[in-house]
Amino acid sequence: MNSNENKKNEESGKKESAWLDWATETEVFVGSLIFFGLILAGASFFIYIGISTHIIFNNAKYKVDADCKAVSVEEYEEEQYVYDDDYKDYPPAEREDHKKLEKYKLYVIEWEYYIDDIKHTFTTTDKYATIHKVDDVEKLQFYSEDGVEYKKAPFSGLTDFMLVVCILVAGGCIYLIIGIIITRIKIVLQNKKKKIKS
Repeated sequence: MNSNENKKNEESGKKESAWLDWATETEVFVGSLIFFGLILAGASFFIYIGISTHIIFNNAKYKVDADCKAVSVEEYEEEQYVYDDDYKDYPPAEREDHKKLEKYKLYVIEWEYYIDDIKHTFTTTDKYATIHKVDDVEKLQFYSEDGVEYKKAPFSGLTDFMLVVCILVAGGCIYLIIGIIITRIKIVLQNKKKKIKS
């Protein structure tokens, strides 16, 4: 047996041992399926939202690209109750009782853009800090069903990146779940054969 075959056997042995760890014990088997199933469900939810936003945009009657200009950046002092890190190891009810008041800055940015020489506006908000300033220009996509009222495309480069990540995570979970189930079936069949022989 040459070194390449040895390496292949070692790699398959490592993979098989990982499957065996998850599939042999009933509690670990069920726990693994639940764990990867929950991750799959979470990733699938975000995939559904991500794909839905693209479908909404693609099915719209009117779609345009527009240069949006920031015409004002307003800064507001806001307050919110947050959990106190001093009580992070306490029970949830007690943590709820020891929330503290936090002050933060909220930035409201007003944008304007033109479609067919008609001015449209929308606002965005940034919490704590903002990179935007007056006269900033961003190219954005908009869609409309009637050609009068336009909405900003419900996706961005960041959401598309997250969509790809979620697809990869979901694919990995499906692969793991199928692998664990197949290994479990093999173990059950092997045990049945041993019982028949004995």
